[in-house]
Amino acid sequence: MSIDACYEGVIAKLTDEGKILEISKKLISLQTNSARVLFVYELIESLKAFPKVLEVKKDDNVSTYYRNQGNLFFKATQNYEALQFYNLSLIHAPLGTESYSLALANRSAVLFSMKQYDECIHDIDTVFAMEYPRDLEKKLSKRKSMCENFILKNKEVKEDSTKANFQVGEILKFDHERDKTYICASSKLQVVFNDEMGRHVVAKEDIQVGEILAHENPYLAVVLKSQMLVCCNYCLSRDLNLLPCKSCCFALYCSKECSEKAWKEYHRVECGLLATLVHMEFTKLELLALRIVIRARTDHKNWPELLEKLVEIEKNLNTPLRGCENLGDNWVYDSKYYASIHTLESNVEKRSVSDIFQKSITAAVFLKFLIENTDFMNADDAKHHNRIKNWVAGTLLLHGMTSPTNMHGIITNTANKNGDYVDELNIGSAPYPFCSLINHSCAPNVVRYSKLGFAEQILVALRPIKKGMQIFDNYGPVFRRRSHLKRSFIANIRPIFNYSGQQTRVDTS
Repeated sequence: MSIDACYEGVIAKLTDEGKILEISKKLISLQTNSARVLFVYELIESLKAFPKVLEVKKDDNVSTYYRNQGNLFFKATQNYEALQFYNLSLIHAPLGTESYSLALANRSAVLFSMKQYDECIHDIDTVFAMEYPRDLEKKLSKRKSMCENFILKNKEVKEDSTKANFQVGEILKFDHERDKTYICASSKLQVVFNDEMGRHVVAKEDIQVGEILAHENPYLAVVLKSQMLVCCNYCLSRDLNLLPCKSCCFALYCSKECSEKAWKEYHRVECGLLATLVHMEFTKLELLALRIVIRARTDHKNWPELLEKLVEIEKNLNTPLRGCENLGDNWVYDSKYYASIHTLESNVEKRSVSDIFQKSITAAVFLKFLIENTDFMNADDAKHHNRIKNWVAGTLLLHGMTSPTNMHGIITNTANKNGDYVDELNIGSAPYPFCSLINHSCAPNVVRYSKLGFAEQILVALRPIKKGMQIFDNYGPVFRRRSHLKRSFIANIRPIFNYSGQQTRVDTS
């Protein structure tokens, strides 16, 4: 069942019972997000309409299937597709098994064919550090030796590439003085407020074309399904030696550091739910809402500390310190801190009852999953239980509403066949609290840029901006055409197993 099917099923049952108007009136009368979600939660419970959490375990048979698919593409010299199937094989292989070693060994063959010699050696060394079929040793040793020879021959080419990357980095360097409160932004910018525009950004000084005005990293990011097999699911780097989560079949990481950070911040809670979240086709914005709520809790030692922090955040809502974190000698607005995310505008007063109802269903389903299938909401003290449940319910809906109007796509330009950087590639989505303060225009005076493999947004002036002028961004991609860069298969792959682990079928059409 998809989340859309869940919503449509609830609507159908309420229609059959003639309760649509009654439910709508009740929902409108509720004054808080937590009340709305808990009302819908009880409604879904009464209709017996909650979906069940599915389980997908690592499985040798599934890993073998994907490895064989990779072999077919490799023989057809479709290396990029083969790489992704080998990653699927790796992610489904139980750790330490022959299937795991074979997936890595086969991926090293693709990397050799792609002339990615350092990465090929990395995979081979990983296999050698494990238990592996001994008949692979001679073949892998020969491949590693060939890689080392090619690396020596291509040393100058690599140095030229490093130099080019350094030059790009110099162009995008942020060498202005930073604002003392909005620390990701230039001191040439100022955040102001009025009733018509709300919080927005203006120029404190004249700004020239090409000036770098901000470098902002996100609070967290969600990688698109189409990119899950080709970039780190935490930092979004385009790493060719991705390694899987030890538990689930849906997350790949570029390093132990990224894997551990993801686990600590949100993946420990998500891990057992990901099969269901993927199967139910939650949107990237819905997944962001869930992940933000989890991260808000894990940023703090315990529930009482978070709940106490929220009191401080709420006190500052109607002051110049809205969204700021107290660092002792200074208040800062920084994407590292949940306060900057919690205080983004939800526009709840402008939303229709049907929109609020649909988002409340999504929040209620997430709440059900968290209560019954994780220890996320366990309280050290029983007196905090209801307060925690109310906060989680309301905040899931809050970020379900802030995500569509505040989150940004992570889009980068990629080279076409002629070497021109005009094609666009959408990698993920993330909350950038400072960028969210910039209003939209179809004729923007700044543009956001993300380098491929990085989540950081770089804000660049597109035209001269006079002192006192408002800063405007275009919230959508400038070019809407679809990128024809090598496409990922994962968005088109249908599950080849049911949730008891038995193989069924695959469709890559």
